[in-house]
Amino acid sequence: SKLSAVPSRCNSGGGSETLVDLGWNPPCILGHCQGDCNNDSDCAPGLACYHRAGDDAAGPPGCSGTLYTGMDYCYVIPSCTAGGGSDTLYFYF
Repeated sequence: SKLSAVPSRCNSGGGSETLVDLGWNPPCILGHCQGDCNNDSDCAPGLACYHRAGDDAAGPPGCSGTLYTGMDYCYVIPSCTAGGGSDTLYFYF
């Protein structure tokens, strides 16, 4: 289980907006802006795996830093809410 042996590096940067490369098969549940994930279940609750199209230069919303080639990252999915009678997009991080 990924929860059984969690190296300290798996927890570093979990709440950060800076991209963190934990390798291709991290032995832990990933935090915000951490990779590499393959499915949403690789990410902590409330996060989803952002699958980059090829080497998408934009990277996941809410994260910044150097993107590693081919790596996907966990991120917070922005909430979309209509308010005030107009279409307004709110981002909650």
